[in-house]
Amino acid sequence: MSEAQKGRKHTDATLAKMSASNAMHRPEIRAKVSAALTGRVMGVEWRASMSAYARNRPASHNASISVNNRMRGPSSGYKGVSLNSRTGKWKVAIRIGDKRPFIGYFTDPVEAALAYDKAAIDAWGIGGCYLNFPEYANDNEQQGLVAHVT
Repeated sequence: MSEAQKGRKHTDATLAKMSASNAMHRPEIRAKVSAALTGRVMGVEWRASMSAYARNRPASHNASISVNNRMRGPSSGYKGVSLNSRTGKWKVAIRIGDKRPFIGYFTDPVEAALAYDKAAIDAWGIGGCYLNFPEYANDNEQQGLVAHVT
């Protein structure tokens, strides 16, 4: 049934009938609802529940998914590092402009995070990027480890 209706446009007459059938589009109904709610004092619990609903209500399903993904953070705990479920290894990629070059796969998430740090330093310099391990940015031994890992 949905396939048969897909792409079908309603006529102007049908749209007018649908709009007229919606009770809230009628001025007399809107006036009655407004009068009934005027001066009404809502309880503290009701206001709190409505505020919580408004705060947590997503604009759309896809928007809520993307917000949840951004707020969750990386699964590894390190920026640019994620677990590849097929191989069981940690995958490293970095976004530079509109490109996302692949850095490599690693068995340890710390090694992967160090590789991300090296790529970030190569792309933007020490002061211009977010690092997973900023305390090791100037440490020559750590830089050697990163060079060895990649």
